Amino acid sequence: MQSPASNGENLEPRRRGLDVALLLLVALFALGLRLSDLAVRPMHADEANQAVKLGAMLEGGTYRFDPRDHHGPTLYYFGLLPARLRGETTLAALTETTVRLTPALAGVAAVALLWWLVRPLGRWPAFMAALLLAVSPAAVYYSRYFIQESLLVMFTLGALACGQVWWRKGGWHWAVATGVAGGLMLATKASALPYGVAALLALTCCGRKWREGKITGLWAAVAAGTALLVAVAFYSSFGSNPGGLRDAAGTPWAMLGRVAGGESGHEKPWWYYAGLFIFQRNGGYLWDQTVFWLPALLGCVIAWRRPGLP
Repeated sequence: MQSPASNGENLEPRRRGLDVALLLLVALFALGLRLSDLAVRPMHADEANQAVKLGAMLEGGTYRFDPRDHHGPTLYYFGLLPARLRGETTLAALTETTVRLTPALAGVAAVALLWWLVRPLGRWPAFMAALLLAVSPAAVYYSRYFIQESLLVMFTLGALACGQVWWRKGGWHWAVATGVAGGLMLATKASALPYGVAALLALTCCGRKWREGKITGLWAAVAAGTALLVAVAFYSSFGSNPGGLRDAAGTPWAMLGRVAGGESGHEKPWWYYAGLFIFQRNGGYLWDQTVFWLPALLGCVIAWRRPGLP
């Protein structure tokens, strides 16, 4: 007769297999939504602006950070790979499909990272979180758009997922992984800095629960140093443009001054973007994402009332 212990050991591989199967199913679905007919929609001016920067790198082999509305360099460096694999080595040769492959694949990676982040709460919460991100209209749209946002989401989720494992298990490798993801966030957009501040503020709300983790001051310093090194490498064009560091350091303050002075070109009331995300009607077309933001709001309430969750 089989012992309960051996029966549990037999079940564990099946559970892991089911987890992998569910994740692959959602990832393939997300991939299909993001890759289908990538070239159909005409290029937006913002995408063309980024494509010109990528074309300059392909033709000249160099990159210099421009702090005026071009954001960070990761989009261009990561965009080099699909362009070269598809044999497109000039700006004129670049196609809509090639440039949009980078955010599309980043969007799929974000789905997998969200699954990993939520996995400690259980298989089905992780599955549903990944599925909702996979089919979210906003997430799908921006994953098919050659700008920095999808990469920023991917790196942010990567930093949170690695940081969670680091908090639970400790170890220098998870500290370094968290730092790498954080550095890539900084090298993607200057607006990543408020993300980090928001994360630190959230940690202060965890109280005793935060102190139960295995993150030490030494490895926190290692993570911060790693993040800084990664950001420095990208903004300095891997040492070929040291002046990019000066420009990158001043970018957040310049952006803040433009927004405060009403000169950014994106001035909107505080409720504008919330209204776009929740509900709007444009002519006869209804855009409603209640199914996405309502569970998120409910999750915030549950997390606040049940701080003992993993």
